Amino acid sequence: MDMHKPIINIKNLAKEYYFSSTVIRALNKVSIKINRGEFSILCGPSGSGKTTLLNLLGLIDLPTQGSILLDGKNTEKLNRVQRADFRLNNIGFIFQKYYLLDELNAVENVFLPALAKEGHSARLVKKAENILELVGLKDRVKHKPKYLSEGEKQRVAVARSLINEPAILLCDEPTASLDADNSKVILDLLAKINKESFATVFLVTHDERQLKYGDKVIQIIDGEIVSN
Repeated sequence: MDMHKPIINIKNLAKEYYFSSTVIRALNKVSIKINRGEFSILCGPSGSGKTTLLNLLGLIDLPTQGSILLDGKNTEKLNRVQRADFRLNNIGFIFQKYYLLDELNAVENVFLPALAKEGHSARLVKKAENILELVGLKDRVKHKPKYLSEGEKQRVAVARSLINEPAILLCDEPTASLDADNSKVILDLLAKINKESFATVFLVTHDERQLKYGDKVIQIIDGEIVSN
């Protein structure tokens, strides 16, 4: 593992959408380097291209042009199955919406992404319980989402993102649905995870009050990086 080599290396990235004869360029010649273990924040107004960039980084969407190297892997050479496998093993996602399954309790929601990787086991359940304890939900492991507060639901979502021990955590406005107190809890938790597990955090926000958490702050406007 080369600690001096960027874990995220984006070069001349562009993304275009086509509507009839109209071309909308959501990203234009975006180049970013993120070092391993950095807490990076992508900040910009609504419609600036933040989520588009995050979807490309998460291998959910494909760029129109440019390259994305993640942990030294040139992702444009991966086929659909390889992209899904890379995403499962290397990337954790935290969204504005929690996307918890209502019929599952907290610990089941947390270990769900690991089932495809290693199957159900007592060891996996214990691992999920330990992560829930890490995020302060030791006494909520058997609670279903309807019995959890909004802040607790997001902490379950954070725990779920960690179950496969990802090198990269992609966070799309993870506090947008929370009040100020719960927002601070989540951001402090992400900072703790970043420092203790050395996971690389890439957080998208429009809230400039959150910029103090970042080792690196990147500003994007109209699909172009204006400050890095």
